[in-house]
Amino acid sequence: MTRIYFARDNSYAKELIQVLLDHLGLRLPVCHTQQAVNICDAKLGRYLKAGVSECGCAVVVADTGG
Repeated sequence: MTRIYFARDNSYAKELIQVLLDHLGLRLPVCHTQQAVNICDAKLGRYLKAGVSECGCAVVVADTGG
């Protein structure tokens, strides 16, 4: 099943994603990219499509501060 997960708090994103993985019963390390993408940018769609095609899911962390 293909899924896209959203985490809204950038401060605890790594911890939130680890909780999500634990909830799904997955024992995987959490890695991330530091590449910021504007939510309105077409690149976001390409990143989501690549993540879903490679892994079956994608996680989006949205920094809502400031």
